[in-house]
Amino acid sequence: MATALPPAAQQAFAALMQGNRPESYPLGQLAEMVQGTVIGDGTLPVVTVAHPKYVTDPRSLVVILDEKIVPLLQQFVQMMGQPVPCALVAENIDIPEGLVVGQLKHPRPRLALGILLKLFHQPTAHASGIHPTAIIDPLATVADSANIGPYAVIGANTTIGERSTVLSNVNIGANVTLGDDNFIHPGVVIGDNCQLGDRVILQPNVVIGGDGFSYVTPEAGSIESAKQSGGTDMAKKNTEILKIESIGNVILEDDVEIGSGSTIDRANLGPTLIGKGTKIDNLVQVGHNNTIGENCLIAALAGISGSCEIGDRVVMGGQCGIKDHTKIGHDTILMARSAVMNDIEPEKIMAGVPAEGHRDAFKHAAGIRQIPDMRKTLRELTKRLDALEKANN
Repeated sequence: MATALPPAAQQAFAALMQGNRPESYPLGQLAEMVQGTVIGDGTLPVVTVAHPKYVTDPRSLVVILDEKIVPLLQQFVQMMGQPVPCALVAENIDIPEGLVVGQLKHPRPRLALGILLKLFHQPTAHASGIHPTAIIDPLATVADSANIGPYAVIGANTTIGERSTVLSNVNIGANVTLGDDNFIHPGVVIGDNCQLGDRVILQPNVVIGGDGFSYVTPEAGSIESAKQSGGTDMAKKNTEILKIESIGNVILEDDVEIGSGSTIDRANLGPTLIGKGTKIDNLVQVGHNNTIGENCLIAALAGISGSCEIGDRVVMGGQCGIKDHTKIGHDTILMARSAVMNDIEPEKIMAGVPAEGHRDAFKHAAGIRQIPDMRKTLRELTKRLDALEKANN
């Protein structure tokens, strides 16, 4: 766990790692773990965290992060005939009297929720040790504390680090390095020579290290002729397409997480690099030769073309598209469906197709919505002008 967590939370997670999971936590202890404030009875036991709609245990910590949830809380209390024992409540929300016995108030309730869900999270079920159906090359090195699931395949000269878990039907190539405490979900493919740091999580069906989408025509083809002519000459055709092999690899640094179905292509020569702490959502395509910085957030269905340089702490909304050979500065935010065609300086908020400053993009979008009314007005003015011209003639 990150050292930025409160000491009480670090101690609780360390106990969980050693298999010491208590039956319940007092509300006051949870408040200490997240550095929140208790209003009411801090001795109340908590066994899980739940939304008001889905409470199945009266010892649940009910989550109230939005005032819109309060009516659901009221409905629940009316149905049960008694107040909710415990609730995690945003600091700016006032809960009507009689609904909750003990409140855990927090100025950043989503942060508190993130810590508490880690506390109550039940790890993915899997057997310990190496499953008898796993196929492990004799030249591979698997740590004694690692877990290898059914029908997993591990290639020659590959190293699996301490406490790393590889679940069923995972295929790991040759000369791969997995650090400590990695968790590889079913169906993942990791190509030859790739390197994963510590605490990397790969969700189901991730592909790391497939060949890059890299091709060339023996003679100048349609794309080159179109670029050279400014889009006016398409006479040259792609009569033959040659593959440019990818002899590089993929490097995922510490604490990277890749969502289900996402693909990270290997580089032609050097590495495709994903910096430490970066989180990538489901169904994201990261092309060959890319360098993505640290602590980035990339949402689902984003596509990053080859040879891009993405800075640290960049945020990409869903369905963003990045043109090849593009540089994006540190701390940039790309709003959903942004299409980036040019380099972006650090600390910009971009939106639109093609991407531009978000305020300009919103103005242009608003202007487009006004076009139907403007056309109607223009037709009316044209009729009036024609009528005046006829009258003058």
